[in-house]
Amino acid sequence: MKYYRSSSFIKTEINMLISKPLRVFITLYQEKRLKAAADKLCLTVPPVTRMLKLTEEWLGERLFVIERNGLSPTSAADCLYQKVFPLYSAMLEFEHPWHKKGFRISSPNAGRTVIADLLTMMSSSLPESTDIRFSRGMHSDDDIFISIEPSMVLPNFETFRTDLTMELHYAMQGDDDWLKKPLLCEAVIESLPGFQRVIDELKQCGHCGVTRRIDNAIILESIFTNGEGLLFRKPIKAKDECRTLPFVLHVPFYIYTNKVSMNNNHHRFLEILKKTLS
Repeated sequence: MKYYRSSSFIKTEINMLISKPLRVFITLYQEKRLKAAADKLCLTVPPVTRMLKLTEEWLGERLFVIERNGLSPTSAADCLYQKVFPLYSAMLEFEHPWHKKGFRISSPNAGRTVIADLLTMMSSSLPESTDIRFSRGMHSDDDIFISIEPSMVLPNFETFRTDLTMELHYAMQGDDDWLKKPLLCEAVIESLPGFQRVIDELKQCGHCGVTRRIDNAIILESIFTNGEGLLFRKPIKAKDECRTLPFVLHVPFYIYTNKVSMNNNHHRFLEILKKTLS
């Protein structure tokens, strides 16, 4: 007679395998800040720090350089994360099963203007039942994972790298002196290597060089529309009341497609993506 373990029993075993030190390490690596990681784990900073110290002592390697509240992963941490995250991701999905419906796109930049603009441009290629969710890392049940930075790649995904060229616009409302207007941006754009180059080019043309970070897409659009700053946008968003300045920013896109669930939806998505960005 064969004996089969119940799903609840297997979930208990999986939960035991996903130990607290492993959760702490993964969360610290993804958040890069002690307080943010502690909040996500529903803990305070001291126990998180203790578990990190125990893990480092057990491995005999330093995993993070701690400066104030910030964390900088060491090469040992990078290596460990690449090895354990795929397994951690698979076990986490088994522990918290998601009954998938339709086509899923995940991104650590979901909710940001640059991703919203891209997906709006590609709306005709998306299935009706498309689920877009925020995720710091890809999961094996994602159909598409999009990021403007290279991500840890799971074995069942393949990578497509491309760029979105954005033009600098401003809305003509009253004062038309764009040299005095701040450059509006989200943190994800401000962190791009090419962003500082654009700032330098603007300064050479007499711009004040002031930036204003706004990590809220609705507020960002409202402030821009009111003529209170410059903003990088995709070319087709320029309207009659907008002026285009001779500055561009190339935003990298890393598109990861799931080879296991690959179907016509994936092929159509990539086909429209290439046409959209060409």
